[in-house]
Amino acid sequence: TSASPTAIVVNATGGSGTNIAGANLVLAGGKGTGNAAGGDVLIQTSDAGASGTTLESLTTKLKVSGRRVIIPGGTAIAVGDVALGAGWGANATVTAVSGTDQRGTITVTTSALDTPLAVPVLTLTFKDGTWGSAPFSVACMDDQGSGPLAAASCHATATTLVITYDGTPTALVSRVYTFNYIVLG
Repeated sequence: TSASPTAIVVNATGGSGTNIAGANLVLAGGKGTGNAAGGDVLIQTSDAGASGTTLESLTTKLKVSGRRVIIPGGTAIAVGDVALGAGWGANATVTAVSGTDQRGTITVTTSALDTPLAVPVLTLTFKDGTWGSAPFSVACMDDQGSGPLAAASCHATATTLVITYDGTPTALVSRVYTFNYIVLG
């Protein structure tokens, strides 16, 4: 530790001369033996804590395990992070959410009192702040709800994810519509 910490750059050998490619940098978990798995590669950083001199604990932000890249963590989203567009009807509600800015599930319940409009939208405001630029996003409708299945489309800005139900919710009947999403930046 230091009162004036400095960055460390690790890089492989660069080329020298005209049109010489640089070398790869390989980070590898330990090798296993026999039928035991090899070690994972973890990227860890510390999160800001309370004011003081105590070093924060490291937490894993990226894990490469076997053939999977796992991105743990992120702040859990809440029902209040999702706004419904008017197309869902005045009495529709977000009844459940799970996940983070990076991936999750949003459940909307329509009301028997409403006649929803075609292609209603919902907007998730990212909980962990602004992405550096608009991230890549994918959304789909989950078949666990009671509403008619239809395609879902989405687009993201640096601060929000907008999911569009590409159908018309059932009028004058309460139905459940569940959407899954993943966002990568």
